[in-house]
Amino acid sequence: MAAKAAFETLRRVWAHAGLSSKRKLRIFDACIMSQLCYGLSSVQLNTAEVRRLNGFQAQCLRKLLGIAHSYWSHISNAEVLKTAGQAKISLRLQQQQMVLMGRIARGELGHQARACFFLDNSCELRPLPGVRRVGRPRHTWIQSVYEHSLKAAGCIQNLENLLTAGEHASRRWKAVV
Repeated sequence: MAAKAAFETLRRVWAHAGLSSKRKLRIFDACIMSQLCYGLSSVQLNTAEVRRLNGFQAQCLRKLLGIAHSYWSHISNAEVLKTAGQAKISLRLQQQQMVLMGRIARGELGHQARACFFLDNSCELRPLPGVRRVGRPRHTWIQSVYEHSLKAAGCIQNLENLLTAGEHASRRWKAVV
């Protein structure tokens, strides 16, 4: 993992006593989190992968802030994130995915991308092609992001209004996300 290697490369920065925690957190966000999130907005992650990403973030923040492992310090990862003033990386990725879905719905990435996911002139998802196989239904990127977007918008009419109406639709959608 490139982000882990980058974190280890900056080991001397994290141990530097002359840098404040606030400055270290800004460096961490710029160098490590951006590298970790790069390209993940278009990927469907399963529960274990999301848990590993959140764990990596918490582990890095513990080293950066000088907080011992939870076994010894009895400080939860949620408390570490609160101390650092950061949200879980999974929430950050979810927001990026919702913004990307909004760009697809507005047709900013081309009409072909919109046609792959949405029905004509609406924000309803296109049904999956082919016959459904026996077993657990497939989880797709667009379905999971669409569900989160519906929760954020409240109902499908609000979602359509936020995604497609007007020239400032992208700003309004980002504000909701």
